[in-house]
Amino acid sequence: MRIFIAVLFLIFSLQSWTKADSIKDFQIEGISIGDSLLDFLPENKIIKDYYIGNKYFRSVLLSKRDTDFPNPIDYDVVFGIVESSNSSYNIESVNGFIMYEDINNCFKEMKNVNTIISQLFPKVKKNNSEKNHPEDPTKKSKIYQTTFLVSNDGVIKVACLDMSVATGKLDTLAVVIRTLKYDRWFENEY
Repeated sequence: MRIFIAVLFLIFSLQSWTKADSIKDFQIEGISIGDSLLDFLPENKIIKDYYIGNKYFRSVLLSKRDTDFPNPIDYDVVFGIVESSNSSYNIESVNGFIMYEDINNCFKEMKNVNTIISQLFPKVKKNNSEKNHPEDPTKKSKIYQTTFLVSNDGVIKVACLDMSVATGKLDTLAVVIRTLKYDRWFENEY
């Protein structure tokens, strides 16, 4: 039942993207690139929940259990990423994750989401890739990813993270919206 609800949510969320001209028009849980996290959370909560601390970008975690977030969250985990030096907390990336115990369920959902995006954006460049997960030193965890270059200012990435049992982490579907600036940093520096 959970998979069915997640599929419906993703389908209806993606349908709103059909009239989008820019990556800023896309949303995950009502959050878009360029929005301020201050529109969703008070500043003291944003500062408290920063969890990736580097000199360039920081993340704020939102979850179903977060009572400060004004709307129910359909993803298991959602977070927004902002530049560390940006006091307005303008969002550079919105990431939604759904956890799976069976990677095959993730692959099925990834295929559905990729099909929908391809139908909505038939002229958008699409690239499939596979790589080792950087947080697994055994190199047994893999990332299977499709990247859609939606516009000159951003990308949508849909990925299945096939986590090795040794990591203790669940397999995960990731739906990510990023500015090109953040995407370049993440792919080259993270």
